[in-house]
Amino acid sequence: MKKLILITLFIAGCAIYAAEWKNSSFWSSDSAVSLPGTARKMIVGQNDLVIAGTHGIKLFKPVDGKYVMAAEKKFKQLYDAVRMDDRIVALSSEGFLIWNIKTGEVHKSTPVKPQYLSYNQPQLAAVPAAGKILVLVYKNVYEFDPVKRSFKNLKISMPLEKSAIAGLPDGTAVICNMQKLYRYDGKLKELPLPADFKQRELYHIGVSADGKFLYFGHPLAAYELSSGKIIRTMPDIKLIRWGYALDPKRNELYAAGWRHVSVLANADDPRKWQEIDRLGSTDSAPLYTHRDAAPASTAGSLCYLPATDELLFSSRVGITILGMTPPSVNGVQNNWDKYRSGNAAIPGDSAIHQALRKRKMIGAWVTTSHAVSEDALDNMKKSGINTIIHMVFQIDHGRFYKPHDVRKTILETGKRCAQKDITYILCITPYNISINNSYPAFRRLVLPDGTVAKYQYKPRNPLYKVTEFPCYLDREYSEKAGIQHNMVEFAKLAKEAKIAGVVFELGDGFTPFRIKRQPCVCDSCFKNFLAYARITAADVAPDARRKFLIKAKKWNDFQKWQSDELVKLITDAHNAMRKISPEMTAAVMLPETSEDYSKVWLFNAFIKGFQRKGNPVPVFSEQTYALPYTPELCNGLDKKWAAQGMETILIPGQVNYWVPPAELQKRVKEYLEYTPGVYYYHNYRWYTERRKESFYAPMDKNFRKGSFTVGDYMDMPAPAK
Repeated sequence: MKKLILITLFIAGCAIYAAEWKNSSFWSSDSAVSLPGTARKMIVGQNDLVIAGTHGIKLFKPVDGKYVMAAEKKFKQLYDAVRMDDRIVALSSEGFLIWNIKTGEVHKSTPVKPQYLSYNQPQLAAVPAAGKILVLVYKNVYEFDPVKRSFKNLKISMPLEKSAIAGLPDGTAVICNMQKLYRYDGKLKELPLPADFKQRELYHIGVSADGKFLYFGHPLAAYELSSGKIIRTMPDIKLIRWGYALDPKRNELYAAGWRHVSVLANADDPRKWQEIDRLGSTDSAPLYTHRDAAPASTAGSLCYLPATDELLFSSRVGITILGMTPPSVNGVQNNWDKYRSGNAAIPGDSAIHQALRKRKMIGAWVTTSHAVSEDALDNMKKSGINTIIHMVFQIDHGRFYKPHDVRKTILETGKRCAQKDITYILCITPYNISINNSYPAFRRLVLPDGTVAKYQYKPRNPLYKVTEFPCYLDREYSEKAGIQHNMVEFAKLAKEAKIAGVVFELGDGFTPFRIKRQPCVCDSCFKNFLAYARITAADVAPDARRKFLIKAKKWNDFQKWQSDELVKLITDAHNAMRKISPEMTAAVMLPETSEDYSKVWLFNAFIKGFQRKGNPVPVFSEQTYALPYTPELCNGLDKKWAAQGMETILIPGQVNYWVPPAELQKRVKEYLEYTPGVYYYHNYRWYTERRKESFYAPMDKNFRKGSFTVGDYMDMPAPAK
């Protein structure tokens, strides 16, 4: 009998499966029907769809199985929007806008502005039962009357990262600040929170379709309103800031996480929730986002459209539409032909620029940790690879892992690449106090909080004791062991082997990224800036320098000064290299984040320092590692840099072991249509004797099975053919 029960349960479990979405399309500012900026909120009505973006709101209505735009309103800067009956209420940088989508009437209201621009993006929640709108901004929650257009503080403390609001199906709303939970219908009523209620962050509250349950996301937990109890917690699912969508057709709940969207069966009963799939950017019908799912707005936005059986998912660069029909759904068609790139017109006199004009780049990131043998290069060549990006870490002390002589390796590899018509580029981090540098004569990088920037983990080689980082502006260190020293050493080697240039990887794992992007407030930087700004001051302790400059309204000036000084140091290093080897040029490799690269001062300093008129700086982008082609990441950045006076060539990357060979082939072909090239991370195992070794490493091994060997990837036909 027990066996029969177990078999029955097993069969029932197997019957639960997620929809295998057949098609994935992408809706962006470049689409034929464009988005109104970055999508903040998607609101599904009975007979329409509202898309609220940073620059406006568009109303769509279904016509013959597609959603067609019916009306739109534009904004200077929109933060959030909600629907109350036939009215759309939006919060913008200029106040509130109430748009009656039935009559077309628009009313504007500008009450006393709370602090909108904060770490928490503002949130709105409609409360039809009270005829009010809840407004969460900064550390306060307000009620806004869209008829009287009055504004009132509810005087509930809403700590940053720990607060959220949400509307309920019955017309009321909930407010939570981690310590207390309230129901609001015009008046506040406190609801019980279990004593052991714990959430790391609280930017968003999900609500079940029937209004019986609230969903908290970090970790995922279901709260039953009738009992005041947490009835289910799934500690393995942690959602930061983001949202949910219900698919009633399949009774599935989609929950947006950091690297994927979790698919939960038995959506209507949290007690029976079962995670049955995870949608991600490496799937065959992928989420068109950065490697991380990362929805754009604080509250996140997912929605399911029953009329067309589609799941919509917002991210910083647009909205992914997953469906069962071809990607012309919702009247949206990709309009990427304007990005189609030929290489013949690429300007520049360096060896890298010449190589790009000769052919589209298909590069491979490799490392001196493993020998790049004749055999490996032959296999790369057969698979279409025509460029090697060789991470050599650093060469000042002659050896990487004994008895590994890095200079000897560079010369041997460079000569082999020249024989095989493979472009040879060296790669290095500018932060040489990493795993193998013992040069102590440098001034320490001091972070704005007064602490010294340090490598966070023990060096792999116990012989190297130094874990602190040099100040960006330590020119002596740059010349003796840092940026300029290494560029000069590479240039000397280029007299014996053909080296096209050097890439500075600003996205390595030697230290948390934020340390690298913060300005240095060491004694030298601080005193030199005071002299530059003609500010007289007594001694200011390192941990008080940032506050001192903020109070003097000079913090932004200080960051710009430091960036400008770094540009000078990098320019001198670049010139010193080219004086020895004129054909060499320098490039950057930017880290795998979802931020806007063009706004990061440190990245801009390197690009400006390597800039020469008519010679755009190659920018290798890790931001695209898990993606199919997305022009906002691959092409939009060069326009932003151009607006700042910088010429760039963006070359996207693909982690080849995250996707099966056939999918990799498909994505790379698309990249090569629209970009100057693509590079793989990584190919250092491309030896014939390793053909049978497992290579495929899906991002989520619990839900993405399969086994592909080094040989499966090695034998891919050349993507350019």
